[in-house]
Amino acid sequence: MADTTTRPPLYQQTITLTLDILNGRHFLSKLIPPALLLLDTLLCAAVIWKVPCMSPPLPTHPPH
Repeated sequence: MADTTTRPPLYQQTITLTLDILNGRHFLSKLIPPALLLLDTLLCAAVIWKVPCMSPPLPTHPPH
């Protein structure tokens, strides 16, 4: 006998999975805050590394 249950289309399954993750109904929801923190840390480090220091050098001896 053929299986009479039909699955929704792939795009609808993808939308449902995405909404479940974003709304906290999926086990991957717990990974979002650490992933965002890691991404923010990496982006900040990249900006700090790539932006040159434009401050003038400090004098070695105080002026008289």
